[in-house]
Amino acid sequence: MTNTNDLQSLLKRIEKATARLEDLAAKRSETTKPDEPSKASTEASVDVEDSKAALEYERAIKPLVEHFVSCSAKIGGLVSDQAQFVQQLYTAQHDFVRLAGTCKQPSPSQLPTLLGAQQSAIQSACA
Repeated sequence: MTNTNDLQSLLKRIEKATARLEDLAAKRSETTKPDEPSKASTEASVDVEDSKAALEYERAIKPLVEHFVSCSAKIGGLVSDQAQFVQQLYTAQHDFVRLAGTCKQPSPSQLPTLLGAQQSAIQSACA
């Protein structure tokens, strides 16, 4: 019974996502000039439901990061500063996991751009 409900729920989500993508494609073809960059991917990411992986990542990691940042703030100084970089890294990783749950696999040339926020947070913490 739950498998049927899960499949029906999944089918409804897929239908909604397909309808949104078709609407975005129609809007893009009507309003976008060939030399004009598309904002369809930005618009799509605003209204996309989190994937199960993103929700589980948030459920498992967010409380730990919040506790770490809270304890670090009590210590203050450099420890608190480093905790802020950890918070930034968590946010960047969560965004990446969320994006990964809604998009196809990126090309190797796109990966550095997608991982840029995480790399920046790690470099800031190590500096």
